[in-house]
Amino acid sequence: MTVFDYLVLGIIGFSILVGLMRGAIRELFSVVGWVLAFYLANRFNGEVIAYMPEQIPGDAVKAMAAFLVVFLLVLFVSALLALLLTTLIKAVGLGGLNRVLGGLAGIVKGVLVVCILVMLAAMTDLPKDPRWTNATFSAPVEALVLKLLPWMPSSIARHVHLDHQRVDESAI
Repeated sequence: MTVFDYLVLGIIGFSILVGLMRGAIRELFSVVGWVLAFYLANRFNGEVIAYMPEQIPGDAVKAMAAFLVVFLLVLFVSALLALLLTTLIKAVGLGGLNRVLGGLAGIVKGVLVVCILVMLAAMTDLPKDPRWTNATFSAPVEALVLKLLPWMPSSIARHVHLDHQRVDESAI
């Protein structure tokens, strides 16, 4: 195992612990909120750019700002909904089950975080490093990232460079 593997295990392990503490409702809304925030920010980015202040320099910066506005707004609304539902779940006495299921949701969230970090790293030369290529988890994570790339904006996906020959897509 290499540093890459320990980082993957650490991120997923931490995410499981957070999930156990926060519960399934908050974790589920968090994961769904992130996915929905990403989708809606990507979908409505063009429309929101028109409302960005003229003081923001350059089209790329305006596009990023518009993306962030939609993304953060959706995350905020999903967090509020999660808080309301968690309060209701505790009131009816299902807090323990909520926490156990939160650990499972934490696994999903941890894997998503790892995929995002791998996607960002794949925009650099890091995937060529032996600590990466010799890692136990690098091929399965890269295979998952390659499956997620079609869901990414093309402006981001075209900068992700992974060795398709090295990655066995059936590794997932």
